[in-house]
Amino acid sequence: MRKLLLILFAVSAGATSYRNVFLPQEGPICSDPRYRCEDEDSTCCQTPQGDYGCCPMKNAVCCEDKIHCCPHGTTCDVEEGTCNHASGHRLPLQKKKASQKHDVKLEVECADKKSKCPSGTTCCLMSMGGYGCCPLPKAVCCEDRMHCCPDGTRCDSSGQRCIQDETNHVTPWFTKFPSTPIRRKPGIKFSKDLIEDSSETISG
Repeated sequence: MRKLLLILFAVSAGATSYRNVFLPQEGPICSDPRYRCEDEDSTCCQTPQGDYGCCPMKNAVCCEDKIHCCPHGTTCDVEEGTCNHASGHRLPLQKKKASQKHDVKLEVECADKKSKCPSGTTCCLMSMGGYGCCPLPKAVCCEDRMHCCPDGTRCDSSGQRCIQDETNHVTPWFTKFPSTPIRRKPGIKFSKDLIEDSSETISG
């Protein structure tokens, strides 16, 4: 019995080791749940096109040019092409990699009942009317009706940023993307004569 338990333990340990070494770990799902990163040690950063790329490091700083990123604890200097640390140490800017398109089936229905957004996003009114989608869950919709901010922050339109008052943490604000129209199948209207005919047939 003891020998059997040892064999089972060895097989289980081997399978775990195989999983850790050979099978890729799923990375984070981005604020827009349609995108995700392959590597778990990566950070989702928005691209100039409005979708998401992956910075090849955990808890990275997404640069304002939406092309590069820097390690946690540093600041982006896009003009110099460096990531600057308070100690004076400098590293080269990192380029983002492409993210994976993530299949999202659940959707959020907007208040007008005519449009919808992907799961994990927020419906926000647009400047031209109708609704757009903020790529964040429970987002704060900014007054300009073009941008939005994460939950727990406020929009600073003068600086085009999101501010968390408790920590003074600042992040660039997010741009909304178009919602999808809801297409409902029209109901079938029955005429009064047809209803009366069917009731007579049932009673007869």
